Amino acid sequence: MNIPLNFKFFERTYILTGPQIGILLSEKSNSVIRKVETFDFGLNLGFGQKIKDFFLEINFYQGLTKFIDVRTYNDNLGKGTNTLIQFSVGYYIF
Repeated sequence: MNIPLNFKFFERTYILTGPQIGILLSEKSNSVIRKVETFDFGLNLGFGQKIKDFFLEINFYQGLTKFIDVRTYNDNLGKGTNTLIQFSVGYYIF
C-alpha cells in the first residue's frame, strides 16, 4: 500500500511533488529473494494537464530505502530500490 503526500503547483498545467511511504501488506515466497523490507520511503515527481473536468498525469517515483536483497545460489546481486512510472487519467467530480 502506497501513501503519497503530493503538493500541486500551478492550476491548468501543473507539477506534483512530495514524499511517499509504502507498506508491504503481503509477499509471495521465492527461493531467490533473501530479504524483503516491509517499509519503503521515496519521492514523487509528476506533471499533469487539466482539460475541462478531466486530467492527465504522469508520475515518477524513486524509492530511497533499500527494499529488497536479491541473492542466487552462488551470486550476490545486491540490494535494490523501487522505481515507478505511472500514467493517470481522471475525472473531477466536484
